[in-house]
Amino acid sequence: MATATINGAEIAYDDTGGDGPPVILAHGFLPTDDLVSTVAGLIVGDPALSVEWIAKWKARPQESLRQPGATLLTRDSVWDRLGEITAPALVVHGTSDASIPLDHAERLVAGLPHAVPLVAVEGGTHAANLTHPEEVNAAMVPFLADLRG
Repeated sequence: MATATINGAEIAYDDTGGDGPPVILAHGFLPTDDLVSTVAGLIVGDPALSVEWIAKWKARPQESLRQPGATLLTRDSVWDRLGEITAPALVVHGTSDASIPLDHAERLVAGLPHAVPLVAVEGGTHAANLTHPEEVNAAMVPFLADLRG
């Protein structure tokens, strides 16, 4: 983990040199408009939809974002323990996800012993459930119905 100061704000980021780009997360300050727009672009993608989510994020008390941020920055990798997960799994991944590459989703499905085939949502972003709810729901409804038996 490393930190940098950008626009007067201390930013924590993962610099471990993993497969993807560095993970950057604002932590401990009220984010600037530029930073919030960048994060929204990574997560939501669609500028029109991003406006709505930026307003929601900025309206939240700053303290309510601290724990989720810390969790993202300090979580342990579970890649080597995927085989221990015995629950049925559905992995839905947007093909336009700017945050996590599609091959990570493929690797996740391959490592989970009870995963159904990957659902790649064409044009979906990191938040494919927001940008492509019909496609995501079309995958989730039968998966959940199968769990009920």
